[in-house]
Amino acid sequence: MAAGTVSRAAVIYLLSVLAPGGPGLMAGRGNELVLPDGAGLPRESARAATGACCIGNECLGPRTEEDCGVLMGYWYEGFDCTTFVCLVETGSLPEDHSRAYPIPSLPFSAAIYTRWALPGAPPGTCNKAGVTQMQNDVWFVYTPPQACSVELTVAYGLYNGLTVVRAGPTCATSIEIFCLNADPPDGEDRDTVSFPAAAGTTYWFQIGKWGANSGGGMTLFLLQAPTPRCPGDMNCDGRITFTDIDLFVESLGGESAWVHSCRWLNADCNRDGRVTFADIDPFVALIGTTCP
Repeated sequence: MAAGTVSRAAVIYLLSVLAPGGPGLMAGRGNELVLPDGAGLPRESARAATGACCIGNECLGPRTEEDCGVLMGYWYEGFDCTTFVCLVETGSLPEDHSRAYPIPSLPFSAAIYTRWALPGAPPGTCNKAGVTQMQNDVWFVYTPPQACSVELTVAYGLYNGLTVVRAGPTCATSIEIFCLNADPPDGEDRDTVSFPAAAGTTYWFQIGKWGANSGGGMTLFLLQAPTPRCPGDMNCDGRITFTDIDLFVESLGGESAWVHSCRWLNADCNRDGRVTFADIDPFVALIGTTCP
């Protein structure tokens, strides 16, 4: 039988044999997976959180904090190497818009300690009422060469931070398009926003501490243009074919064991935010299709 004529049932059987749990997992009625008597599916258990693990400028893929520590790397919870680049050194503090750090390309990330940054204007519309400056502010600037969707993440280490996004050819003529402040009671917090960025438009990012009192601290800045997720495309070649089967099976072992550059969550073929045996049937249905 030619590869192109392999039946859907045959592919499901192949996946059931290869999937974690071994050949005891069988194709059942209506192509639902059933187990022989006495066998049980592995239960969904709480896994250690994963994140990007960086050694120098090399990202080693999703690892647990413990595994990254063994490798003597720096760990960034919740990120993976398909959307995260290891941090750059910004040098001196980019304390005002005239010294804004220029972002060369995306994805881009930087860690910066803002406690010694001086206050600067403007304060941001979501800041405390009546303040005229943003405390401990630092600046980044980016001009996309082509239109794209941009995703911004700023994590504030143990202080109440805020981020303002402005657009315009110069800071003086720019206008505020976002002011972000989740206002945590205390501890670490994170602001995120996604927006369409126009080609040739300059975007200014001002990050500081909310309120009238100085503070600041370690701050993580991440700007990326995420690639749209394509369910079933496990090798990121734009198609869902038989070459994706082995990688799909591997993905069922969990994100912590996933070491490939293509997104692990592409295996979430039923779009429920998880990768489980329930994704097998939808994955098979996608074979032979292409990404949008």
